[in-house]
Amino acid sequence: MLREEVYHQMHTALWLERLAGGTTEARQRLLQALAQLWPATPGLFEPLSGESLLL
Repeated sequence: MLREEVYHQMHTALWLERLAGGTTEARQRLLQALAQLWPATPGLFEPLSGESLLL
């Protein structure tokens, strides 16, 4: 991983930990947000149109 990617991974992990271990409201809001975003996750791994031309 690149240095910047490591930073973003650490930042995300810390916030997930804080929210999941925080108040009941914080945890509930985190779970709602994750449930809302989860359906879009496969799109992160799909190739972009024209991507093969860039490689």
